[in-house]
Amino acid sequence: MRGTDVKAMQTLLVKRGRKVSQDGIFGDQTEAGVKDFQKARWLDADGLVGEDTLNALVTNFGVRLLKEGLTGTDVKEAQRLLKAKGYGLVLDGVFGSATKSAVKSFQRKKLIWPDGVVGPKTAAKLRA
Repeated sequence: MRGTDVKAMQTLLVKRGRKVSQDGIFGDQTEAGVKDFQKARWLDADGLVGEDTLNALVTNFGVRLLKEGLTGTDVKEAQRLLKAKGYGLVLDGVFGSATKSAVKSFQRKKLIWPDGVVGPKTAAKLRA
């Protein structure tokens, strides 16, 4: 693939610390950068830029542990993923008591220790 969408994605990869050319051509170097980024964000490292990878590039989801009191686009992404799994949350980017409760409920359902924190295991299960 090539084009402005590829170039925009390459720019996001560079902002996330990956060394790729911003030439608009999805070649081997870009694929390697995508795979490296995916591994670092607990995504399937398939080299394809699907919804989860694009959302992680845009929101930076998967970089920090998310817990009550935090705010940001990564919190909003966690809320979006929880909402898609049937948890009735407002997508406001604020990790409040409702988000913590939803995370705990989700963790219990997935047999993860219900600490209310979105760490690597919870993030991976949210994406599954």
